[in-house]
Amino acid sequence: MTVNAEVRDTAKLNRWIRDTIIIFAVYIVLMISSILCAVTYRGVFVAVAILVLILMIPLIAVYAVVAAREYHNTWMTNDFELNAKDGAIYYGEKRLHVNYSRETDVLYAHDLGSFENPNKASIYMTVTGEDKVRLMDYLNDNGIGIEKEGLIAGISRYRRK
Repeated sequence: MTVNAEVRDTAKLNRWIRDTIIIFAVYIVLMISSILCAVTYRGVFVAVAILVLILMIPLIAVYAVVAAREYHNTWMTNDFELNAKDGAIYYGEKRLHVNYSRETDVLYAHDLGSFENPNKASIYMTVTGEDKVRLMDYLNDNGIGIEKEGLIAGISRYRRK
């Protein structure tokens, strides 16, 4: 069965995190060097150090907005071929757990293995709309149970809105 689902583009997310770390590292080096120069030489470096410290506030505010936008931009929609065998559903060779959230009316399929380590999931699909209904029917036809929506410690209750 082919299902259209939303997944996280981890490569794009990792690139963005790397770029953010580099930008903040350069800024911190600039800040520390300006403070050290201000202590050592005084004069114009004091003004530069104060300016760099003051500019940290808008930098953090702007990056908070950019971070929220980039987080949402790392979601992509793809088609996935799912197969039912041995009383479970598989994506390739990965056995998936399927959860349904009544509150958000969303079906989640993931390979977490009893919620042991959500940070190590290689696939985490969010299925909505007509594909959710078709997948639920496919699961029912093949006798595969939908697990109760469980909460992962440290993860938002509504993973993706």
